[in-house]
Amino acid sequence: IGALGLTSRIWIANNQLTGTVPTEIEFMASLQEFKAQQNDFSGLLPSSICSLPDFNFAGSLFDCPLPFCCTGNLCGDPSCVISENYALESLYLSTNGSGWRRKDNWLNDSQPICQWEGVFCTSNFVTAIRLNNNRLDGTIPCEFFSNWTFLTELQLINNPDLTGTIPSEIAQLGELQRMDLLNNDLIGNIPSEIARLDKLFSMALYENRLNGTISTYIGGMSNLQEMLLYDNDL
Repeated sequence: IGALGLTSRIWIANNQLTGTVPTEIEFMASLQEFKAQQNDFSGLLPSSICSLPDFNFAGSLFDCPLPFCCTGNLCGDPSCVISENYALESLYLSTNGSGWRRKDNWLNDSQPICQWEGVFCTSNFVTAIRLNNNRLDGTIPCEFFSNWTFLTELQLINNPDLTGTIPSEIAQLGELQRMDLLNNDLIGNIPSEIARLDKLFSMALYENRLNGTISTYIGGMSNLQEMLLYDNDL
């Protein structure tokens, strides 16, 4: 494949492909797009993929999270940020999106994400995500919290089969003001990293199965006006 030096686009989505992505891709100097979502690739992702203007590997399980697969060290470099599309797709795939009650336009590359069900935009920037009472079934992936520059509101309410922990990566949502993850089946500690969300004024996590102690750092958040945690195991 490395001999295809003039190829600018590779679209191989939805083909049930397995194995690793060949490292020879780095020799494809003209490549601009690599669409390979809904396959079953594994292993390490070649670092050259992250420099492409447009790439999509949603649905594959690599040895390190896709957002951190760049600049030589395939794991651990957060300087290569994934797109908002991929962040949303990671949530869709991790929570059985095909079984959602409402999923208009999700994974539809012909529609901008501002037209996806439950995604709300201001001036073409995603500012709110509301997927309430929508049959999310699975866990919240850490990749979901990458690259949200303007997100101020996150609502995942009343999804009884939404389980797992709250990823510490939620601290990347620097503009978040309102977080509603209530009436789900979330477990584990409330991550202390939430204290970094210095613009957060409302946090509702009640009616889950969260446990452990609440970090004193969270108690010291200066803008937090409302923290609702009842009906947990805290």
